[in-house]
Amino acid sequence: MKGPKDIAKKIEGQMPGEDYLSKVKLLLRKGKEEEALLILRHAAKEIPDDPFILSYYGCLMAVVERKASSGAKICSNAISLAKRSRNFGGFIHPLFYLNLGRCYYAGGQRKKAIDTFMEGLRVDPNDNDIRQELKRIGIRKKSLIPFLPRNNPLNKYIGLLISRMRY
Repeated sequence: MKGPKDIAKKIEGQMPGEDYLSKVKLLLRKGKEEEALLILRHAAKEIPDDPFILSYYGCLMAVVERKASSGAKICSNAISLAKRSRNFGGFIHPLFYLNLGRCYYAGGQRKKAIDTFMEGLRVDPNDNDIRQELKRIGIRKKSLIPFLPRNNPLNKYIGLLISRMRY
């Protein structure tokens, strides 16, 4: 079986950005995050101005290597690069916010992660990946009576009644 170094040597100098990403996505589906990270590290050196490669690289750096702050910086740079790029026409793909949010969450910054995911939903309110990530980390709805604490009996029981009425 070939290791991550063999894969990186094989692809060296012959893959444009999209080919790197398709290989990385395949490895991620197979649960081979370390191999995907190695390929992305190589790709980031080869194509340093590809925001998608940088975004995935930063995310995997945060999740696999536990370098959340470095990963978040790379993901933020990817967003800045995409905003400046003419190829995107001002549109920032929600994937950039998904990956940045994952970096924050991996670094224990739950609120910042949720805010970043919500920013991604402002770009595309129907993005299923961000919605699934929010569901996975468990986002709570706002309290019904905002000036009362969440654990106040009024908020608690009104919320229970409304949730039961929906089903």
